[in-house]
Amino acid sequence: MRTTSPALDAMLALNVFTVWDLYTLTLQDGTIFRWTDCVYNLVVGGSTFLAAGSAGVPTVKRGRTKQAIGLQVDTLNITLGVNETVLYGSIPIAPAAALGKFRSGRALVQRLFLDTATGAQANPLHWFEGRIAEPTITSTQIKLPVKSELETLTQRLPHQVIQPQCTRALFDAGCTLLLSDYLQSAAVTASGPNSASLVYSASSIKKKVGSVDPAPTGWFNLGVLKVTSGVNAGLVRAITDHVYNQGGDLCHRFTLDRALPVACGGGDTFEVRPGCDKAMATCSTKYVNLPNFRGHPYVPTSETAR
Repeated sequence: MRTTSPALDAMLALNVFTVWDLYTLTLQDGTIFRWTDCVYNLVVGGSTFLAAGSAGVPTVKRGRTKQAIGLQVDTLNITLGVNETVLYGSIPIAPAAALGKFRSGRALVQRLFLDTATGAQANPLHWFEGRIAEPTITSTQIKLPVKSELETLTQRLPHQVIQPQCTRALFDAGCTLLLSDYLQSAAVTASGPNSASLVYSASSIKKKVGSVDPAPTGWFNLGVLKVTSGVNAGLVRAITDHVYNQGGDLCHRFTLDRALPVACGGGDTFEVRPGCDKAMATCSTKYVNLPNFRGHPYVPTSETAR
C-alpha cells in the first residue's frame, strides 16, 4: 500500500491531473542521472529531471511492477534508448555500460502528479527502488534489471561461510600476499609445437620474483596467463595444468582452459601468475602464509558430527 499526500488526494478527487515518471539512477562512482518521461524538463524538489529523448538524453521505458502480500522479490526492467550523442562523462553511454558502470548502482522510480489547470505538483509518489543488476546492452538499447531491496534477504547467512577451504581470494587485502611478487613475464619459445590451448616457454620462470628456484611442475595450476604481444595480445586464460622440464628440456608447458583464437608464435610475450586451491597445506607450504589462512579444515563432516 502506498500513502498519498493531501495535495495528491485533492488532485485525484478533481480528476484534473497528468502523471509522469521520474527516474533517478545513482551509480557506484557517484554519477547521478535524472530523467523523466515528460515531454519537457521538470524541476522537482530542487532537482532537474531531463526530458527523455531530448538532445543528449536517452528515451526511457519501464516494465510493470506488482505489489503482493508477504515477502516477494520483484524486478523492474528499465530500457534506455541510446545513441552516440548520449554520453556518460565523455564517452557514449552504451560502451560505458559495457564496462560495468551501471552494475550495482541504484535506481529510484517515482510518479509525479501535475495539476493540469495550475501546474501545481504533489509530492512524488515512491513507486519502485532497488539495485541495478547486470545490464543487457546493444548499440541502441541498454536494458537495466532493477532488483528490489528484498533481494538482499536471499543472501546466504552467515556472511562468513564456515568451510574447510580458505574464503579469501589470492592476493586480496586479507591474504596480504602481493601480486607484484609473483607476476612474471616470459616469452613463447620459438622451438617445439604450439597449439591454441598449449603455450610453451623456455624462458626462465621462477617460483616468485627474485627467486633462484625454477617454478616446479604444478606451480601455476589454477593460475592465470595473459598474452601481452602478438595476435593474441590482451587475451586472458586460466591455467589448468603446468608442467616443467618434461623430458629434460627445461621448458614450461601451460595448458589453458580455453583455446586461443590463434596459436601463439615464437617470441610472443605473456604474463603468468600462480593460483591457489584454497587448501591449508598450500597456504602453508607454497605461500608460507598460514597466519592469514581463513578456512576451517577441522570442521567435522555430516557423517561424523552426530
